[in-house]
Amino acid sequence: MSLHVIVGAGATGSATARLLADAGEQVRLITRHGSGPAHPRIERVAADATNTTRLVELAAGADVLFN
Repeated sequence: MSLHVIVGAGATGSATARLLADAGEQVRLITRHGSGPAHPRIERVAADATNTTRLVELAAGADVLFN
């Protein structure tokens, strides 16, 4: 199982998160308000992606970063 970090929960980010989670992957979805689809394998995190330090922190250990 890999960790996939997705920045943004628009149509593409949400669909990607759902597909990966349904396939058994662990997903960390980063949005300003912590929104996104509810799924046991999706961790929704509220953060500003323009904060480089925080984004690097949240992406640590990830196999893939989707932006």
